[in-house]
Amino acid sequence: SIYLSWTGGGEADLSGYNVYRSQSSGFPLTVANLVTTSTGTSYTDIGLEAGTGYYYVLTALDTAGNESVGSAEAYGQTASPVDNTPPSAPMINELTVIGIDSIYLSWTGGGEADLSGYNVYRSQSSGFPLAVSNLVTTSTGTSYTDIGLEAGTGYYYVLTALDTAGNESVGSAEAYGQTNTPTTSNSILYKINIVGNQVSALPDWNAVNFQSIPTRSIRSFSITDVTGLYSDITVNALNGVNASSILGVVDNGSGLNGGIFPDQVVRYGAYTSGGGKIILSDLNQSSTYTITILGGRSGSGSRVTNYIVQGESQLLECINNNENTVVFEGINADSNNEISIDFEKTTSWAYINAILVNENQNNSSARVSHTDHEKTTQIVSLDPEISIYPNPAQNRLKITTPFEVGSDLSIKLVDINGRIVFQQELKQTQLGFHEIELADVSAGVYQLLIFSNEIDFSRKLMITK
Repeated sequence: SIYLSWTGGGEADLSGYNVYRSQSSGFPLTVANLVTTSTGTSYTDIGLEAGTGYYYVLTALDTAGNESVGSAEAYGQTASPVDNTPPSAPMINELTVIGIDSIYLSWTGGGEADLSGYNVYRSQSSGFPLAVSNLVTTSTGTSYTDIGLEAGTGYYYVLTALDTAGNESVGSAEAYGQTNTPTTSNSILYKINIVGNQVSALPDWNAVNFQSIPTRSIRSFSITDVTGLYSDITVNALNGVNASSILGVVDNGSGLNGGIFPDQVVRYGAYTSGGGKIILSDLNQSSTYTITILGGRSGSGSRVTNYIVQGESQLLECINNNENTVVFEGINADSNNEISIDFEKTTSWAYINAILVNENQNNSSARVSHTDHEKTTQIVSLDPEISIYPNPAQNRLKITTPFEVGSDLSIKLVDINGRIVFQQELKQTQLGFHEIELADVSAGVYQLLIFSNEIDFSRKLMITK
């Protein structure tokens, strides 16, 4: 509704007023736009559309039937209806514990058109109130990583949805997660699972994708230990380098589930028709390692694979195998801080599906001494033609690249949260020796990516300040 009041001219023969209305300014004073004829000096226009603007013009009438020119336009807009309907509650799809101090959440909203965001509530007690004191954050996205939590502590989470009118939904079902407890043991376990795509990644395992590794390249992966802590270790898969040929990844389906490891660990396996090589780099020379390898392939016949770790050889029948592993104990890293794992055919094919690396630290300062050693001696070779140094780096990193790449090179630094913190394009005219400036990059552990149409390299880079 809109209320109008006015003043007439005061003529003795004044008989009334016409009230005209339109949603457009400058409208004609026709019968189609006539709302009412009134003998008074006020009128309430009812039954209008909510949230809609209207223009009004009045004319005066006399007893002889004459009509005045129109008044100046007046404009008014009806109020929008009050939205008191809250959105539906979101649904928490995933809660993943990351290390000793972080928990990752993702969720799905109800899809309402006026949805504006989500409140994330947290407490160490179940059934907690959705009060401001328990509000962690308000997010417009559908995922959130809660960092800075206490180690070895359980947390309950509830989410609510918000709309543009300020309504808040009821809470979602509670989700619970407990951060990991720091390990105090001198033994550290790393679990490596070879997959064909990242969708196949399993909880508590490091997924390393060996599918479609370009020829003459090394694909590298940083890994975490079983508590979720990032390690110094890098897993490197070689294809067309150092006589290694990793042809791809096979899918065993679900037929080999329920074996020595949890379901799906044996589902995917890298294969070769000759010999494949995996190098564990950035290891600690003060530690000894136990390497456990699983090879499994669904089918018939025989697929005996020869596994060689630092020159020691063991055979394993891979056909329909989900129970048997080969174990190499007392293994030490070489002078380059590396352990080489080869898998070779004995007949036609060789397979490798999962690797467990148990590091037995001989002293508590082993990792520190390893890092100090790298600062002074390490030159990382990604390929016989590409090197980066020093690693760890401080304010500058030197890169040597081949001249015959055939295209420009892209360089990116990615932090442990997946954010790109540095990127630079190298034109063909800049190839050879190049130095990049890292003064604005904070200390930490990063993935260095160097790639083009023909090159696809990834390497862990430590930056110290």
